[in-house]
Amino acid sequence: MQIGIGLPATIPGVRGDVVLDWARHADAGPFSSLGIIDRLVYSNYEPIVTLAAAAGATQRIRLMPTILIAPLRNTGVLAKQAASLDALSGGRLTLGLAVGGREDDFRFADVSFRDRGRRFEKQLDTMYRVWSGQPVDGLGPVGPAPVRAGGPQVLIGGFSEARRSHRVGSASRGTRFVQPRRCRTASKRITAVATATLSDSVAPGIGMAARRRCGSASARTAPCASPPTISTVGPRSSTS
Repeated sequence: MQIGIGLPATIPGVRGDVVLDWARHADAGPFSSLGIIDRLVYSNYEPIVTLAAAAGATQRIRLMPTILIAPLRNTGVLAKQAASLDALSGGRLTLGLAVGGREDDFRFADVSFRDRGRRFEKQLDTMYRVWSGQPVDGLGPVGPAPVRAGGPQVLIGGFSEARRSHRVGSASRGTRFVQPRRCRTASKRITAVATATLSDSVAPGIGMAARRRCGSASARTAPCASPPTISTVGPRSSTS
């Protein structure tokens, strides 16, 4: 089992240098990936920008938004950003995506909330075409080429695995589906250990703030600041 850790980039008021120091210590330690969650109407750092900064501060650790709310974003821009981050980091991106569930984020971005699932499926198809070097609507191709043929590995978060896997999942694309219920128990067991590993050496108080936030009744309205990400993800082979 590979164990990742979340960046403290969703704790309101955390300094940028603390986030990058956290990333460096994680890179030097036993963790497999740096996770970050996505909100718009909240005092967090934007995840793609944050992971790009973390990529420049690290050498080996994987970069994994868990998750990025794809329907908030322009599809072409997101495809190019993901390919760029993958290329600049030497192929370390694992792209966690989902439809999102907080309507205020969509209202602030001035995009539709109700049809986000249908748009998400179209986004996936378009991004895979971009990453494989195909023109889209007669335009392109659009680069840069990702390090991994066909694009970075994609994780899809959510509770509707059967419907999405039927439409977009394939071994050749390397798409995986994450079911939060399966990870919840293990995540609770390692949260305190994982946050303490870095918070004691980087920023005392960050880990305590994370534990308070993750264990509080406000978890449905405020992001969990830095829970470890449990990842057993690797590129799918044709026999998987």
